[in-house]
Amino acid sequence: MKQPYDDDDGRVIADMSGVEKRSALDTWFGLDGQRRQKTSAPPSSSSPAPHGRNNIDLSGEERRAALFGVLKASLLIGLVYLGAFALLILLLLALWHQI
Repeated sequence: MKQPYDDDDGRVIADMSGVEKRSALDTWFGLDGQRRQKTSAPPSSSSPAPHGRNNIDLSGEERRAALFGVLKASLLIGLVYLGAFALLILLLLALWHQI
């Protein structure tokens, strides 16, 4: 069998054999989960968790530290945007008063 491209070495980068063809409306209205339950076997315990979720058991202190870390990071990003918006407002007010 002749390969379609000269630089194709035949290696598989991403196995797409398990991908089903679904319409966007099925996913939007939640029909995709109902079809999947009827057609596929239940996941085995050795398979990785769906949607990138992993089963990490955290203690209460570790969970609280992770939560506060996420909270601090999001507040920092929000403050940066708020500061930039305030500077923009001040710049536009200064420009408006000169006219």
